[in-house]
Amino acid sequence: MSDFITDVDPGDVLHYEITVHNSGAAVATGVALADSVPANTTYVAGSTTLNGNVVADPAAGVSPLQNGILINAPEDSTPGNMRADAGATVSNVATITFDVVVATDVINGTIISN
Repeated sequence: MSDFITDVDPGDVLHYEITVHNSGAAVATGVALADSVPANTTYVAGSTTLNGNVVADPAAGVSPLQNGILINAPEDSTPGNMRADAGATVSNVATITFDVVVATDVINGTIISN
């Protein structure tokens, strides 16, 4: 399911939330997530979180997701581990968030998507 905002202005902050769940039959190890900063936006330094905990930027203004990070659900703090769970219990869902700012020179009607 996707949420769409119809009107965004230059300088607006967009908040992204990604959830990951292992619905398979076996424990997953080495689970990583990589995601690019959307075109026509700039990453907000220090805004990435994993399960509510801040993830350090690898360099000033660079998203940790650019090269990927190991993720885990709150119930198991081992980086990259996600147990199998057909029911998607809340404690077994990794939640990653980050913010970006819409470029000040973005042209009206530009679609920003991730």
